[in-house]
Amino acid sequence: MSSRNRQKNGRSALERKLRLLPNAPGVYLHKDKRGKVIYVGKAARLRPRVASYFQRSGEHDPKTEQLVGNIADVDYIATANEAEALVLEDQLIKEYRPRYNIRLKDDKRYPYLRVTLQEPYPRVEVVRRIVDDGARYFGPYTNVRAMRETLKHVSRVFQVRTCHLDLPEQTVPRPCLDWQIGRCSAPCVDYDTQVAYGRRVLALIRYLAGQERGLLDELRAEMSALSSARRYEEAAKVRDRLALLEAALDGVGRVYGLTGDLDACGVVRDGTTGCGVVLRIRGGKIMTSHHFLLEDRLASDTPAFLAQLCREYYPRAGDLPSVVLVSHVLPDKEQWRERLSGLCGRRVAIVRPRRGPRKESVDMALANAAHKLNEHRLRDQTRVRRVAPGRALALQD
Repeated sequence: MSSRNRQKNGRSALERKLRLLPNAPGVYLHKDKRGKVIYVGKAARLRPRVASYFQRSGEHDPKTEQLVGNIADVDYIATANEAEALVLEDQLIKEYRPRYNIRLKDDKRYPYLRVTLQEPYPRVEVVRRIVDDGARYFGPYTNVRAMRETLKHVSRVFQVRTCHLDLPEQTVPRPCLDWQIGRCSAPCVDYDTQVAYGRRVLALIRYLAGQERGLLDELRAEMSALSSARRYEEAAKVRDRLALLEAALDGVGRVYGLTGDLDACGVVRDGTTGCGVVLRIRGGKIMTSHHFLLEDRLASDTPAFLAQLCREYYPRAGDLPSVVLVSHVLPDKEQWRERLSGLCGRRVAIVRPRRGPRKESVDMALANAAHKLNEHRLRDQTRVRRVAPGRALALQD
């Protein structure tokens, strides 16, 4: 059979498959002639959405035309509703890493801080993935250096262990260096009680979750009570912990007029490359900033980049706020609201602010995203300039 006949038969089979698609919510997978998944999408109604790719030539932008030209087969998975389709789309994009979907430009696993609450003497450690194991996760941290500094700081303040000893079963003859430099209370040699240690672990979790205001008040009350009971040595330890926390929080930026816990998400794009920033604001203070470089061969609109930012960040986020502020209209906003609410077990609002402090926080996220994207562009240009002279010499030879 000639290649032209094979191509014609392939198109006929594809057309028959399109006619049989259900008029229901679900996820579709475009495949090339080798059967490789090149694009994953979701739809409220599969049949008209998938059929729209095969309308007359010229009705798509050049990038989508390129995608359509490579489609040799279509598969689908029907779902009960659009919210399920959104979750499944995310899972399949991560599994197949399709060529034409928006994805992280520097696709890597960002670290988290993990507090092992399932252990009698919990520890804090750095991990690269979230597991449903009863531990509490914070992150992801896109700035690894800042995350390491945070770990060093909380070790000094809360003296929670970072070792991998199986306590209390496993024992050691003497405490390690962390105890000597004040970064651990040495429960491994019974220098600390389980009750006192557990209180500091809970305080550590509140601090990492951005609930520092109530924590400071509790520490002041504890210090006062210990002093009144003439337990001066214990009061001095609480005083030192309080001083370290207050010094650290003095350097945390406050967004004027903002209260409560929220995230401010901003996305900018330049052609097929974009950058998204999530400012994690807790108690009106910016606790952390996370940025993600995104790449899209189809040069989708900016809201599509925003949806991908949410897809990359929120399923892996250690703690979710009650409000997520966005810079653009988020596609499938209601499905995203349901999904985020399901992830944290309470209602999450998605808001695009128009004015006031909330708008200012989103503008700050946008400014940071523009700066990071420009920084990335300048790095690429520097790499090109470094390579160019060598290439010129090679051409002269």
